Amino acid sequence: MHRILLTMLLLIAAGAAGAGISDYYSFQPAFGTYTVITGTSIPSLQADDYLSSALPLGFMFPYGPYSYNAIKICSNGWIGLGISQTEHTFMNNLASPALCPIVAPLWDDLSMVGGNVQYLLSGTAPDRVFTVQFSDAYWPYSFGMTVDFQVILHESGLIEFVYGPSEGEGQNCSASIGINMLPGGSGNFYSVTPGYPSTASTTVEDDGVSVFPFSGDIFRFVPVPIFSNDLAALAVACDPNLYPVVGTPINYSVTVRNSGLSAQTNFQVSLYHGNGDLIGNTMAVNTLAPGASWDYLFSWTPLVAGSDTLYGQVFLEGDQNPENNRTPDLPVVVQPAGQHTVSIGAGDQTARIPMDFYWKNSLFQCLYYPSELNFNGTITALEFYNDFNSLVPAKQTYIWLGTTLLPDLGGGMISSLELTSVFSGLVEYPLGENTIHIDLQTPFEYESGNLVLLVHRPMDSEYYSTADVFVAQTVGNNRARKAYSDNTVYNPAAPPTNATLSGQFPKTTIYYLEDTAVGDPVTPELSYGIVSVSPNPFHASVSVTCKVERTGSAKLEVYNLRGQKIRTFDQAGTGAGTWTAAWDGKDSRGNQVGPGIYFIRLSNGKNQAVAKLLRL
Repeated sequence: MHRILLTMLLLIAAGAAGAGISDYYSFQPAFGTYTVITGTSIPSLQADDYLSSALPLGFMFPYGPYSYNAIKICSNGWIGLGISQTEHTFMNNLASPALCPIVAPLWDDLSMVGGNVQYLLSGTAPDRVFTVQFSDAYWPYSFGMTVDFQVILHESGLIEFVYGPSEGEGQNCSASIGINMLPGGSGNFYSVTPGYPSTASTTVEDDGVSVFPFSGDIFRFVPVPIFSNDLAALAVACDPNLYPVVGTPINYSVTVRNSGLSAQTNFQVSLYHGNGDLIGNTMAVNTLAPGASWDYLFSWTPLVAGSDTLYGQVFLEGDQNPENNRTPDLPVVVQPAGQHTVSIGAGDQTARIPMDFYWKNSLFQCLYYPSELNFNGTITALEFYNDFNSLVPAKQTYIWLGTTLLPDLGGGMISSLELTSVFSGLVEYPLGENTIHIDLQTPFEYESGNLVLLVHRPMDSEYYSTADVFVAQTVGNNRARKAYSDNTVYNPAAPPTNATLSGQFPKTTIYYLEDTAVGDPVTPELSYGIVSVSPNPFHASVSVTCKVERTGSAKLEVYNLRGQKIRTFDQAGTGAGTWTAAWDGKDSRGNQVGPGIYFIRLSNGKNQAVAKLLRL
């Protein structure tokens, strides 16, 4: 037997410190033809849980700031670059700092007992190609689904995953697809979620892929060229949350990174609305060294409630790579003026509440106490905080709110018939750590007592990972109950008597509009504003009395909770003083609007005032 000496050369590029995988590779899905190769078989890989010995590539493969001339192939659907991997790891973990560098076309507990792995070196320098082909791989190892796929490593650094035919249907599949590089961890991997279009994340691993890509699907990881002058706008972030309030300043930052080889001192950073309207810009006041990043701060005061998007952009004269000058859009939802929030819970635990996706249906109920709420007003939205290992699509969610004088749930769950239905619809539960914001379809008036929350996940055909959890905490012993099952269909109107009793509940943020007295005689007289709204709540119509301080054009507008303008009353030429407008509950097209919370805004180009309306 001949012993082949294999070396691994690591080339650390200048400015690599602080760089992530997106500085070296972009993800580009495509569709083509799966072409079977005839190469050299590896008999030792016709096994379950096996890692091959090192194989020479035949060329130096550039991989970001590194280069490798050898690989190891694992029967569990991944390839180790270099010779550092020593175990046949079947637990897929692209985000691991220890398990890298790895390229993984289908990393799961596979078996090659009934299939084969072969490789082929083709082409001539500098365009040589090394192909690894998995044929008839069992996915997972103990069931009857067989799949074919290839990894193609190009001498240029291009990586391609090409998927072929599959037969049968797998069960309990939970693969990862993607690549990672040293030093590992967030920002140093691409995790692919197959679909149309297929997407890839550098911060959240989708380790629950359960559907094999279509035959002909190609996932390409394309090397990013390095330029002398290249500034990249990476992201927009905000503090404290994505739900600013009308009239309240909120701080945003645009992160800029020097992805080039030259230091930069003279450039501009700007923040925009999604429609291209400028919020603000700033000139750089510091030197940004190669590989360095900096957060440039902006303050924005929203004027109108509703959905918006923000993005940042960097401008550098002579930038050789303008493709990365704009950040991804950041969605924001501007809350109406007067909106407040209260967060209940420390969030020092995790639990599968209020929705349990490990089971096919669940029912959860808990109490929030007046000392925790500390307000009287109209609840308009709820937020929970998830940390999911699975990519859960939009799922039907039912929520009820109510009040009770009961001190706890020791006597059992409270029926939904005694509560108010506030939400019924689909909710997205994204992969990773996220804030789940739910605007209530029917706002709830809270005045006193213990607030009751009831959340129902109706019977589904699918279930997900036991690690799909929400941030939670335990306070007390008897404030919450939970039931879950794959077989028993729960009825919120007749909740089960054996639901588990505990003190654990999800960390919850409640959005509310605080009740205030309108036309209170002790309130100082207004020189400009909405003096009274009567009746409020109303059924058919409402009268709004306004006061303006000077002669001129004044405008009265009605908005819904989503910030959409539904009616305008023009009071052109109105003189200074008091006047009244009546709203009959119709939109600008003459259609009756539904019951719920609305906002009426008075403005004259200089001043504005907002009042809340509740239609019954």
